[in-house]
Amino acid sequence: MKRLTDLSDRQLDLLKTSVVSGIWFIVFALLSVFLTNVICTLAFKQIIDGVMSEGGKDGVQLFLEGVSYAVFVVLSAVSAFLRGKKRAKHKISHEIFLRGVFMVTAILIVPALLGFHPTKPAESGALLFLYMPFLWLGKSLGMTQLSVLLTAFLSAGVQYLLYRFGCLIYRRRTEKE
Repeated sequence: MKRLTDLSDRQLDLLKTSVVSGIWFIVFALLSVFLTNVICTLAFKQIIDGVMSEGGKDGVQLFLEGVSYAVFVVLSAVSAFLRGKKRAKHKISHEIFLRGVFMVTAILIVPALLGFHPTKPAESGALLFLYMPFLWLGKSLGMTQLSVLLTAFLSAGVQYLLYRFGCLIYRRRTEKE
């Protein structure tokens, strides 16, 4: 096994990107679940009650999962944009960022793919709390794991695109200076 000092610059960049992306993935997933379950239910009580009267508990759960995913995507996209836009002596290339984000996403969704009940994610307990943002397509796709897979990689793709956009803005700003 290689030591950190034996790794090439590309491998170190990939490792750094992966670690940072993994930390933000977990933080933003937990934050989006908290904001959705606590703040959204308190602030938008009338909307929740309307959804409850039309769709019952399943409708409210689907609504909260969708809002949680939207919050997760916005938080992670803004973070990726700011990471691309910031000034740094050594800018990480787009390919390294793409590989790092997709690698971390693949690693972090493995527990959800293995642990969730295929059609009843509510039976999964603690996994439901962490992976709630990625379940909102479960009803329409018919399988919890497919929803987690699709939504997680969709959010990783959005992060990559906004990282590139941030890098483009940074490059244009430095060319003007």
